[in-house]
Amino acid sequence: MFGNESYINYDKKLITDKNLENKLLLIMAYLRLNASYDGYVGLTLNHLITDIGYKPDRHEGAINDQIKIILQEMIDDKSLYLIPAIKLNELNVKQFFYIVINDEESSIFNIKKTTKYVQLSRGEYDKITKCKTKLDKARLLRIYLNIKKFVNTSDGIKEEDRVAYPSMRVISRDCGITIGGNVDDAIKELVKLNLIYEHVTGSYKDDKGNTKNANNVYALSKQGISKAEERMLDYYNVDCFYKVASPKKKQKQSIPKQKPS
Repeated sequence: MFGNESYINYDKKLITDKNLENKLLLIMAYLRLNASYDGYVGLTLNHLITDIGYKPDRHEGAINDQIKIILQEMIDDKSLYLIPAIKLNELNVKQFFYIVINDEESSIFNIKKTTKYVQLSRGEYDKITKCKTKLDKARLLRIYLNIKKFVNTSDGIKEEDRVAYPSMRVISRDCGITIGGNVDDAIKELVKLNLIYEHVTGSYKDDKGNTKNANNVYALSKQGISKAEERMLDYYNVDCFYKVASPKKKQKQSIPKQKPS
């Protein structure tokens, strides 16, 4: 059923679903990465919650309840089922039970040959779930996946071409969150974790003399980001970039980044 692969593939349509509960992505990763060949995962709720990067909390509406609700929704849409067939709302957080993953066509775990997907490895999962941060781990994962989905990771692609430059607006839209500090802070954390490498491009002058901020460049390796400056100069067809333009202040023209000769 699953073999011994230490990764999970997410349907790109799933990770851009506006109604998606972010923690679902973490739960999917936990189950897929810990499943036996035939899709069985032995666990307790305490272990699941801890492994995805949270602290168990039995207060009403807190993480314990949130995870039970998500698991029940996955059961209802036949993506998984429990052994024994217990009621989640009656489940003790220390009680051992089995989850069986269903990867048939109706399941969110099902990846068809025609599915466009983005892959998450165990190493990437561990970096996000085990990092010490005040940011929400589930949101961090979703933003990472929605940046990574733009990077061409196909075989035969040169490392310097494994880059993407989605705008902050697109990243925010695909993650279902408001543009601003939430995305900025998450990207900074992902850079700190060496999950992505970021090139801050800066601003440029369009053909009407207006100052505009260019998209930043994202890569999965240092080598991938090495030619980002040259790539963006060609993309915007300009000779240089300036400092990032403030939305409140007029852009200064000092110290431009020059296009390589």
